Amino acid sequence: MKNFILIGKALTLVTWAVLASNMFIPEFWSSINANIGLYLNLSFIGLVVIHNFEALMFMNKNRDTGKPILLDGLQVFAFGVFHPLSLNENNADLGYSKAA
Repeated sequence: MKNFILIGKALTLVTWAVLASNMFIPEFWSSINANIGLYLNLSFIGLVVIHNFEALMFMNKNRDTGKPILLDGLQVFAFGVFHPLSLNENNADLGYSKAA
């Protein structure tokens, strides 16, 4: 499971890099296809909206845990669902139970 999470995080970072690169060097992408810049911009907006929603849900759910959640919220924004999966994996390795 740990390898799946690491591969997912790496692919998420690659996706962020490709979509954000269109903001800085759009002529590279438009040389490949004239309309691809529009699709990359729309995908970037969609990724930001979805990850923002995930981060807000995560921070709202874990608001009363007593642990600082801002950094975890930022990681959820960056990596999406893979960061909560890694937290669950770490808790399982430490012997914590969800039922407790």
